[in-house]
Amino acid sequence: MQILIHSNGFDMTDSLSAHIKSRVKSTLARFNGLIRTIVVSVVDENGPKGGVDKTCTVRIKTDELSELVVRNTESDAYAAVGRAVARSKHALTKQLQRTKTFDRKRTRLDRQTIGQQNQPDLQEGIQSLRSSELDLVSLDAYQPYQYDEVLSRHRY
Repeated sequence: MQILIHSNGFDMTDSLSAHIKSRVKSTLARFNGLIRTIVVSVVDENGPKGGVDKTCTVRIKTDELSELVVRNTESDAYAAVGRAVARSKHALTKQLQRTKTFDRKRTRLDRQTIGQQNQPDLQEGIQSLRSSELDLVSLDAYQPYQYDEVLSRHRY
């Protein structure tokens, strides 16, 4: 997992950079084999004016899933980073759950399709019964409702 850090509108301090790296590593450690690159951008929207203007954008790139982008704006850069990384963990978990659910549905459909392909064709089965030596009943002549009517007439 490669972590890239960018800043715009203010100078990135060593403590903020260390905070970002430790927060990303600890929060997203279970996805280490899945994540290829994480890009964390911290931007000061208003510059020196102050206010709720520190925006943290987390971009997660994987080989298997589409790119995930999470943004969070807070008054403090540390809080913005913490909240954005936590939200990205939640979003990545949800995306993986959707993928697994889709894979399960696709596997179930594949099994049904394979099962249908392995079943012999009904017409082939009828032809094999007709051509067999048993020749018990002609399948075309069998009509189940005829027998029910005969039985109902002879009840006492």
